[in-house]
Amino acid sequence: MSKKKKNDRRGKGRPRHGRPSDAPPPVAFVHDLRPMERILSQMAAGMDGNRSETALDRAQELFYRAFKAAHPSEKSSLARKALDISPDCADACVLLAEQTTSVEEALAFYEQGVAAGERALGEKFFQENAGSFWGILETRPYMRARKGMADCLAATGHREAASEHYRELIRLNPNDNQGVRHALAKSLLDLGRDDELETVLERYPDDCMAAGSYSRALVAFRLYGDVKTARERLRSAHGHNRHVPGKLLGHERGAPDEFQNMVALGSPDEAAVYAATFRGAWRETPGALAWLRDVLDVPAVAERPAPGPKAVVKIDTLQTLEQRPDEVWQVVITRADDDKAPGDEPWMMMIASSDYDQPLAIKPLAGGPAGDAVWLVLSETMRRPADRDPRRPGVVEYAPADAVPTWAARLGEIGVECRANDAIGEMVQAFERQSRQLRDAQRQPISTPQITRLPRQPGEVWQIGVGRFPGWVGGPDDPRRAWIGMIVESDSRFVLANEVTEDEATPEWLGQVAARAMMAPGVGHPHRPAVAQFQSPELAASLRSQFEEWGIRVKVEPALAVWHEVFATLTEGIEEPDSLRGIVEVPGMRLEQVAGFYEAAAEFYRRAPWRDAPGDTPIRVECARFESGTWYGIVMGQMGMTLGLVLYENLALMRRLLAGRISEEEHNRRVSGILLSFSEGFETPIRDVNAAEEHGWPLAAPEAYPCVIRLSPGMASRPPLTWELKLLEGCLRAIPDFLGHDVDQPLSLTVKVAGDYLPLTLSWRLD
Repeated sequence: MSKKKKNDRRGKGRPRHGRPSDAPPPVAFVHDLRPMERILSQMAAGMDGNRSETALDRAQELFYRAFKAAHPSEKSSLARKALDISPDCADACVLLAEQTTSVEEALAFYEQGVAAGERALGEKFFQENAGSFWGILETRPYMRARKGMADCLAATGHREAASEHYRELIRLNPNDNQGVRHALAKSLLDLGRDDELETVLERYPDDCMAAGSYSRALVAFRLYGDVKTARERLRSAHGHNRHVPGKLLGHERGAPDEFQNMVALGSPDEAAVYAATFRGAWRETPGALAWLRDVLDVPAVAERPAPGPKAVVKIDTLQTLEQRPDEVWQVVITRADDDKAPGDEPWMMMIASSDYDQPLAIKPLAGGPAGDAVWLVLSETMRRPADRDPRRPGVVEYAPADAVPTWAARLGEIGVECRANDAIGEMVQAFERQSRQLRDAQRQPISTPQITRLPRQPGEVWQIGVGRFPGWVGGPDDPRRAWIGMIVESDSRFVLANEVTEDEATPEWLGQVAARAMMAPGVGHPHRPAVAQFQSPELAASLRSQFEEWGIRVKVEPALAVWHEVFATLTEGIEEPDSLRGIVEVPGMRLEQVAGFYEAAAEFYRRAPWRDAPGDTPIRVECARFESGTWYGIVMGQMGMTLGLVLYENLALMRRLLAGRISEEEHNRRVSGILLSFSEGFETPIRDVNAAEEHGWPLAAPEAYPCVIRLSPGMASRPPLTWELKLLEGCLRAIPDFLGHDVDQPLSLTVKVAGDYLPLTLSWRLD
């Protein structure tokens, strides 16, 4: 070992900023061989009867006593006595590192152990035995110390320095009994050195551990994309451990009760360890998680059980709502119009009111028309009907008459009469018949002679447009976005056609939607309108010749007021009532401000500050512009489950949370802060996804949609206010620069937010 290496153990790449860290030192997930090593060393000493005992031998023996001690304080005391006997006892240094709760202290002990091992072995030993280390018993204390030092460097953001040590450990011991290649894989993925990682992993083609096999698949995807080799590697990895995808995607929560020294190959514990270590690399690789889902046919969203009694709104909550005795609600439950085999179509539920000319709710029924599923929709509709006027009706009607619903008694408890009405059954049959006719019509293109033979209604104006479906279709296995083509008669406001497509909504497709509306309108007899209005000049230009051939005048209107109002009413009933509201829906939030926020979030994601920020040390944030006090920021992502930033208001509560001294219930009851997390599109409020696509707002990756919620004590999460988004955007712009500076004192800087300049002061000082 050269003198230069002895004096510069941390190597290059040490971050410029210095900050405390109370994170526990990393733990190696390998079987601890130290007890067996003692037996082997005693056997070797017995065979060499001429060898005299050295100070290091006595220190090593005392270390074994320390290792077996039950109490941590006794372990540390005996380890220090061993070092008093011989400073070259590297194992004693390693044991002291394992007993501390500070990664910085652990790093110092490991460095001490590396130096001790180098002295004990001698420089000539390194030159003569490189390539055979670990097989020689005397090398193991040094190898453990150097691995521990590299792990601590990696944990504190010194990935370049850690990688140098990992490479040297593999050079000394190519067999890699310590699993160093897996730690090196994590560092190289973080550094973006995919070619080097590919070379490293190729040396171990038979590695069936999750850290090797899944990383081999990920690096192939990063280098070559969705190719045969990458898919084969991923399927092979899945064959070795089928639990990893669920852990990576968050479907399977939790980790081992405690990270033990040894986990079984192919087990959920091994998957949890892999996910905790490598989830960040998967999330930071654009398209990787979607690729994993596609190749392994894994659902995008964990399947949720059908709503049970606990999910239903409480009776006493509904009793507080105003009641309208004369209002009648009709419940329609039917199979959705679908291309699936008969009996496999999803169940849908619609609620109509005698006082309202549009449906109050159109909802899927999870698990079919079971009592709890229907009651959940009914109770939520009373709280949040499409016309935004919470209330109880006087009567709820249903069909058929010979099937008394299980939820009738619950309606009676809140003073709502429940009665059968066979006319609803006739309405359902008519609806299903019309749906079949429409589906049959969709399968056959409609010709111009068929249209021109229809009567033309003078003065009738149709408003024709396309909007994004306000949700995801395809279910949890394959969530996809869709378009709605809708045609509204401007005077009566009747919806004459309302079709959904998962393909691109081309002008040709919308033209056929209009043709089908003429042949089989949702209301009335087949006919042609006199005028077709479009908001988009491009769409009008594409369809003008076809509509004029049908004898219909085309007109461009800057705002299709009726169409948009009806579309909003219709889609409001489709959205989940408790779904997270998007940034674009924050009152007072201008589109330019949302665009700036997306820009800041994309740059924050690209710079990946979670690689350098400690997850256990908050950043103090002060902003004189807003009279909201001091905030404390935590950059999320060190463990990869969630990437983002959270700003807390309560320092004491946050410290208890970081120390694990607070229950989830107490946290939810008392927490106050602003949370930004990066998500895939299907996890993001759909209106934000649609607006981002429409306006071309920047995204760093398909997994980098910014989602923001305001956490309030004792309250449900709510969307943030405009000033809170400004503060959050300022932090997104400032924190990566703050982490890149060596700051012992508070750093004051000004960032541009929403066309204005926001002054911020950031520091590691918490008092």
